[in-house]
Amino acid sequence: MHYDNHSHIILASIESMVAAAKKTQVSRLSVTEHISQFTFARQAVKFGSVHESGRMFSSFDDYLKEFEKVRNIDGVQVRRGLEVDYIRDFKSEIHDAVSMKKWDVLLCSIHELRGGIDLEEKKLPQDKKSAEERWREYIEIQKEALKSDFIPFDVLTHPERLAVGTPTVPEDLEELMVELAKVAKEHGKALELNGADLSRTPDLVRKVASACGRTRCKVSYGSDSHYPDQVSRNFDLAIGLIEKYQIEVI
Repeated sequence: MHYDNHSHIILASIESMVAAAKKTQVSRLSVTEHISQFTFARQAVKFGSVHESGRMFSSFDDYLKEFEKVRNIDGVQVRRGLEVDYIRDFKSEIHDAVSMKKWDVLLCSIHELRGGIDLEEKKLPQDKKSAEERWREYIEIQKEALKSDFIPFDVLTHPERLAVGTPTVPEDLEELMVELAKVAKEHGKALELNGADLSRTPDLVRKVASACGRTRCKVSYGSDSHYPDQVSRNFDLAIGLIEKYQIEVI
């Protein structure tokens, strides 16, 4: 039995996601929808990165009704959560929105660089200098988020996600990850070992795990699943890293 601290329900029903969790021996599933999937949030915040398809929720009440459908599922604790973007220019708006309800779990994500540039944008300059500057900016934004009290979050998700749009990484990326993990530890946060990224960029997730092992920063496993067959994906790889680097898990 294990925990999956990061999943979504914009493309699949909550019932099917919880059923998949039970099938894969997940004892606690956190459903953590993107704050950008709420219509009122999009009206207040200019998100640089959003899902172009999938369900939009009109309100938090609309979203929270979903959890009533799985209230009596035996064997799986379902936690009500959000994945919340850190955007410097909209910290107060995001704080005010998230504070409207009480949540079991909050994840903090960086999905865009300054100026609203989507991390996964593949048409940005890919020369070595541009790529390195982008990575350093990304790490600095993540440090800023970890130090921020804009929401009371526990986990910084997918800290190597920039690789989707910028696959060329700095030679000292592992040391940059160590710096990030030190900041996370100092502020009582965990870094995520992300199941989706363990498929796309496993070596970079390994660097995250190594950095956490070196700094004694805690980690969180999350599948980042959008479909039932993605729940608990690559958990075996994550647990292998956790054991190799002797990391504490939340």
